[in-house]
Amino acid sequence: MEALNWYNSSQGSNIKSPAKNSLSFKTNPKTDIWRTPREHRKNAHFFYQDVNGDFLVSVKFKGDYKSQYDQAGIMLRVGDDKWLKSGIEMINGVPHVSAVVTNPYSDWSIVPVQNFTKDSYLYLRVERKGPKIMIDYFIPPSDFKEPEDINKLDWVFLRKITSFSDANLTQVGISAATPQGDDGFDVSFEGYKLD
Repeated sequence: MEALNWYNSSQGSNIKSPAKNSLSFKTNPKTDIWRTPREHRKNAHFFYQDVNGDFLVSVKFKGDYKSQYDQAGIMLRVGDDKWLKSGIEMINGVPHVSAVVTNPYSDWSIVPVQNFTKDSYLYLRVERKGPKIMIDYFIPPSDFKEPEDINKLDWVFLRKITSFSDANLTQVGISAATPQGDDGFDVSFEGYKLD
């Protein structure tokens, strides 16, 4: 993760173990990325690197999600009006796997997750092939043993975007935000991998 840069850093960021591609931090309150014709919020924490062409990015993460819309996951950014974020988002006290695509305005897809706690990990991968994006996730069962190659997991399809961007350069990384909470929340990312 040493190759990544902050876009809106967290005051409490702490790279725990660069050798394991891990990052833990506490989100700042009133942070978000969201775009509609009437509002444009873009102060979410985003730890990224520039990537040319196609890629596959994956990470596992957990968070102590508390407030409405607390969120963490993977983010891709081409510009202020073209980006996507996907991960876990707290909605009415229930964690949801979510995906937001902005081009130029934000849409939102969500799937509720049962029996998900602050100690639960979400595995997430996002693949780009040309203008197409595929998003998959995996929630491990209690007796789960992680394989050496996480691409061998039983991934669940979340979303396909067929015309994300024709631009070659994409900012790719991890993101978290606390849109409505006053305290932020602790989040930990592990095993970040970009191919």
